[in-house]
Amino acid sequence: MCLLIACGGDKHIFTFVSYETPSDEGLLIENIDFFLETSVSMKGYVNSQKVGNYPMADIIPLLLTDIDNEYDVATNIYTITNSPKKYNKPNEQFNKELRKGMLLGGKSSKLQNVFSEIIDSLKFNSISILVSDCILDLGKENTMTQGSQVTNKIYSHLSKKQDVGVAIFKYLSDFNGTYYYDRKNTGSKNLSKRPYHKIILKNRPFYIWVLGNKHLVKEFLSKKIFEKYDQSYSYNIPMNTVPFKLLKHPKKGKVSINSERNTILFKEVDARRPVQFTIGVNLNDQPPIFEELFMNKASYKISPEYTGEAIQLEVKDKSILNEKILDKALIDKLHLTHFLQPNLLDLDHQVHEITISLNNTPAKWFKDTHLEDDYKIPADSLEHKTFAFKFITDAFDRAYKNEPALLQFKLVKNNR
Repeated sequence: MCLLIACGGDKHIFTFVSYETPSDEGLLIENIDFFLETSVSMKGYVNSQKVGNYPMADIIPLLLTDIDNEYDVATNIYTITNSPKKYNKPNEQFNKELRKGMLLGGKSSKLQNVFSEIIDSLKFNSISILVSDCILDLGKENTMTQGSQVTNKIYSHLSKKQDVGVAIFKYLSDFNGTYYYDRKNTGSKNLSKRPYHKIILKNRPFYIWVLGNKHLVKEFLSKKIFEKYDQSYSYNIPMNTVPFKLLKHPKKGKVSINSERNTILFKEVDARRPVQFTIGVNLNDQPPIFEELFMNKASYKISPEYTGEAIQLEVKDKSILNEKILDKALIDKLHLTHFLQPNLLDLDHQVHEITISLNNTPAKWFKDTHLEDDYKIPADSLEHKTFAFKFITDAFDRAYKNEPALLQFKLVKNNR
């Protein structure tokens, strides 16, 4: 989107323009692979013999059913510890064995091998889904050394693949199992000596990962299949085309807006007389992840950088309709759902272009989830935490550190 600003005396007219990552509408999902990581630590998430919150046993069957309903391709189911094993029985049998924990009796998984296997198996027309608690088995080795090896292996496989998009969903569950190991494998084969023996752990995370061609993952997420998760994040997923409108209202200050031509005339801008205008967008066809990004002011960058001090941003959802504005009918007609409101405290006469970019920001919840050490800590300190989680996510952060902007709004000066 581009805003055009024209200059005449002290007046400035900008034209408004938006730019999005090009989409590839020609690609179709032709293959879906579903991987269930089956290390023994996973069994406690489905052990519903005790009253509690065990969503995995419901989420996975519902996910598989939704996929079958949405796509005309068979879902290939695999169990995986280090290498995948095809599950050839009907889905109904898979669901029964999942609920009883029969599938979850494997040995400790080397998750770097699990991710590497899945990444290597990706094709241009396929997506893969992985369910795992993502607890790394680092044994009694130096945690930092072993952790960096995990990061390096996953990253090396990711770096060989092009156009891969990734989404992660974090869920919370009770954990009723005797198979939890700490970093030092306390108790080893003697179950009664393991930490947290016979303790039902609360708010233990497990994760669903979606990997594949970035356009296919975007299309898959647009189905809005995933629900009731605690946190989410994505890498390298483009947005669908974003319908937008430069609105005449709400606005503040000495500014004239021509919605039909997408132009703004700034008559006067300074700290005493700031100017505000409103951009409305329709995010109905976007994955929910992008709605969260749009509403986070930290997701935006303004260039040139020095103009950032003179431009403040507000973001709003449809609660804007509670305000006294004149464009309510137009907002409803265009199904606008979210709104960006730049507030200009100053306008440098030398600036010919201002860009406001929506970017993928680092996931704060990754840091909050990572547990540096789980040796001899109380059970409630495990809540919401995953031991050594950062060594997995660091690989993806490194692979996607130069993601392009998801959406750009430009104000381009018109010197006529």
